[in-house]
Amino acid sequence: MGLKINIIGMGVMGYQTSALFYLLGYQVAVHSRIGFDDKKFNRQVKILNKFIGKFKSAPIDVKICNDISEIYDACTIEATIEDIATKKFLYDSVHKITKKTFLTNTSSIEPREIGEKAVGLHFFNPIHLKLIELSNGQNQSEELDQIVFDLKSVGFEVINVKENRGYLANYLLFNEIGGIMKLIELYGYSYESIQVMYRHLYNGRNIFSVLDLIGLDVALKIFQNLNENDASVYIPVSLDKAIKLGILGKKNKTSILDIL
Repeated sequence: MGLKINIIGMGVMGYQTSALFYLLGYQVAVHSRIGFDDKKFNRQVKILNKFIGKFKSAPIDVKICNDISEIYDACTIEATIEDIATKKFLYDSVHKITKKTFLTNTSSIEPREIGEKAVGLHFFNPIHLKLIELSNGQNQSEELDQIVFDLKSVGFEVINVKENRGYLANYLLFNEIGGIMKLIELYGYSYESIQVMYRHLYNGRNIFSVLDLIGLDVALKIFQNLNENDASVYIPVSLDKAIKLGILGKKNKTSILDIL
């Protein structure tokens, strides 16, 4: 029987990470203030089996914890909103129950800002991209080593990163998105012109679709977190306007292009 693991937060990444470790044969305990949706979980299980391949393990039922006190004495992955106060509260709450490694999925907040022994384990959306950023500093453990080993065994590439806000990928990505939005908002370029440039110079990559996939509400919070430590990171005003109009991106079948 595999290791036990706790997943806190049942947003998009919470369902994806809980499905992943379930398929890896872990005993998974989940906790969220908004409850647990079997359909969303089972959908992620099917997607992972499709994109990563059939897993060899024989999974057991997920333990649903209505109260955080019911989680396992095990490593915990926190996958909640990009809000430092929420993450600090969860770190303190989990540490009252277990001293095992606390892993945070954030990349826009430094792990040490959340808790002295917090470790960054940043999965990408969608999770079947099979890329992870790991920022563990001195907080190593046998349980974490096993988790990394198991992830690598199904093809995940683990990149060791520093503890700067944004790590490597999101620092690059959000500076790129910010630069594009700055061209539109401050210099008056059209999104059509930018898409033409990307089609010719960057293999047709659609940065607006990337933004929609992230979610405009999530993206705005990440921009704000990065800007707190680095004023050169541009915060697009269009994101706030879009959110107020109920435009959130793929999650509610809208797009940032709806207001550009």
